[in-house]
Amino acid sequence: RDLWLELPGYGSSRVNKMYEILKPKYGSKPALDILRSGIERVSNQEIPYYVKIDFEMFVETVELLGGVTVDVEKSIYDTEYPNETESGYTTFSIEAGRQELDSDTALKYVRSRHSTSDFDRSKRQQQVLKAMKEKAKKNRILSSPLTIKRLYDEFEEHVESNLRGSELIGLAKLANDIEEDHITTATIHDTEIIQEGSFLYTPSRDLYGGAFVLIPLKDRYLELQQFITVLFDSPEFFQENASVEILNGTRSHGLAIALYHSFFSL
Repeated sequence: RDLWLELPGYGSSRVNKMYEILKPKYGSKPALDILRSGIERVSNQEIPYYVKIDFEMFVETVELLGGVTVDVEKSIYDTEYPNETESGYTTFSIEAGRQELDSDTALKYVRSRHSTSDFDRSKRQQQVLKAMKEKAKKNRILSSPLTIKRLYDEFEEHVESNLRGSELIGLAKLANDIEEDHITTATIHDTEIIQEGSFLYTPSRDLYGGAFVLIPLKDRYLELQQFITVLFDSPEFFQENASVEILNGTRSHGLAIALYHSFFSL
């Protein structure tokens, strides 16, 4: 969401800001199409579809499911959660451990950012989406085309997508057959390069009008694209938590570490 995105002919900004910039000028659907094509270029992946939902849709969906259950990895205490109060903020807190989240708490859990990093928030969002999917499967929502169609008609004003109704039903039926332990998630971040997904860095905010942005290493997307390709084509590599060891089988001292640094500086 904070990745700096350049769209020739349309300008440049963070991914999560580009839609806001494009929508007033081109309309919502064209703006989503422009953004989609930009992310295709960055990821080197074809992205034929998009789905945009608002907060109200998220809340109503969790409410429909009767809440969701998640394992909170670490306690959160956020004194600056945005709210429609005089100060503009309210305090959100939740303890670590297994928690049953109602719809309002679930929204705060996936949106809170001030007491943890934005990358932690991404992991929480992935966690809640998986929990929602499992709850929908348990409640047999995903296996009922009529229920899916009724829900889509009911919440249509909160959803924007180029998927047809029949395609949504087909995707729901497909999701119903996917077990949770067969779902792989990953986060692209800016920590040490030896960690999984470290292909970005944070430049000085002064260079971007005070905004926090992420830039690909060496100002190119090749490593990021390679990572995404492996993630999609060989997810078992991540599911097995596999590691790669570089050994020196020659008489040349230091060759292994030189190869390691060469690989990560491609």
